[in-house]
Amino acid sequence: MRLAAYLALRNWNAPEDRRYQAIRARNQPGFTWKSLYLVFGLQALLALVVATPLYAAIVAAQPLHLLDVVGALLVLTGTLIESTADATISR
Repeated sequence: MRLAAYLALRNWNAPEDRRYQAIRARNQPGFTWKSLYLVFGLQALLALVVATPLYAAIVAAQPLHLLDVVGALLVLTGTLIESTADATISR
């Protein structure tokens, strides 16, 4: 959510990123279909890899343990670091 919000605000009414233009140019003809696996398929696979441990934690019947708290703190720390990096780059 943090990254999506940051990118939406940063790119609102901005021209298309030159990197995406280059990807599209390299994969013509048929980029519309190729993008399903080049762009969206890869993102879906990465989301699955990232979300699998979270899913396992959600469906677990056991109460929270110290390792769960450490994991939550790690997520919060990472989010804070990334948010700070985004703000620094924006400035």
